[in-house]
Amino acid sequence: MILEFTDAQRKALASYGKPLPINADVRTWPIQDRTDLLFSSNLITVFMEAQTPCGSVYNEICALPRYILAAVSPTFANHLLQKPDLESFVFDIGHMDTNLQEEHRKAVETLYTWLTNLSIPLVFDLKAPTFYSEISLRHIARQLGMSFYLTERTDELIHDAQTHILQPWQVTEMLYASSIETNAALPLVMENDPLLGYLAEKMLETTDSMWEGERDKAFKWMRREENIVLLDAVQKLHEKRQRTAARC
Repeated sequence: MILEFTDAQRKALASYGKPLPINADVRTWPIQDRTDLLFSSNLITVFMEAQTPCGSVYNEICALPRYILAAVSPTFANHLLQKPDLESFVFDIGHMDTNLQEEHRKAVETLYTWLTNLSIPLVFDLKAPTFYSEISLRHIARQLGMSFYLTERTDELIHDAQTHILQPWQVTEMLYASSIETNAALPLVMENDPLLGYLAEKMLETTDSMWEGERDKAFKWMRREENIVLLDAVQKLHEKRQRTAARC
């Protein structure tokens, strides 16, 4: 599969001064091309912002070469076009349990390690070390428009989800994890997708046991644009169970 550069990426990388490979997938590039791009620009400082019960928290995570980040991230390339002298970049991860800060840090560090390792012959999979950091990595990758580089782990995610408590934003990222072949704004999961089926079943079981006010909140969350595919799956599963019960 050939990945094409966006216009923003081409313009942001124009000052690089060397012709770029046709395939925008950096994993396919000769090692010399990857190394040249990695060490040919200034670094940009990456921060992580989170909303906690105590207010906004900023943490400096690492410094990344701006050209290589622009090569893998259309979103960052667009930022770079608007602000050519950009010196820092913030991942806004929204509201977060303070206990998960370390997992988000692991996710950013995974991205950093993967990018810097592009200078070695063997390109490793973009894969975080823990379940929660993997979900966080998918969140960050989607923000950057680089979900294409994620390794599909549907079976592992389903297995791991059975032993972890999921927050709403993490469920959303699991939905997106089902469709990493595209950087589309909405997940493109199919009805028979095992991950979607698992999440729908768990969501239906959870909402059935909620009192009315909490159930209303849950369905309001599922009606959000990024979660509508889950709402559809939950409703179809509910209708299927009703039909089965009616036949008994």
